[in-house]
Amino acid sequence: MPEKTEYSLELVKIDFTPEEKIDLGLQVAEQVRLLKSIEAQKKSAAADFTAREKQANLEIDELARKLEDGFEVRQEMCLVEYDHALNMVHYIFEQDGKRIIVEQRKMTADEKQIGIDFEADSDNEFDRIEVPEVGE
Repeated sequence: MPEKTEYSLELVKIDFTPEEKIDLGLQVAEQVRLLKSIEAQKKSAAADFTAREKQANLEIDELARKLEDGFEVRQEMCLVEYDHALNMVHYIFEQDGKRIIVEQRKMTADEKQIGIDFEADSDNEFDRIEVPEVGE
């Protein structure tokens, strides 16, 4: 019998048992599923970044065009003036104390009619007339 018992860790080839092979197969399947999920996320993220990059390029192009042109067309409130003497309608934009004629056109038939103001006056004698009730 040996005088002394000693242990040492050594590399030894061990064949897997059927249960260990099943466990390894399940681990492989789990890693394949995880890899597929990662690939799908990567593809989705890449598509998102590509779309964001495209949008940023479009905005840069639009801003550069505006800068190069030096202007943009906007909807702004304009003063409408009816010139009955010339039979014209003028659309005027006021900016920095300057009046800019945006559009001019001929008056339509309706616009040529000068309106009559029928607002009641407190001194209007017709307002004081009493109308009799029907049947009095």
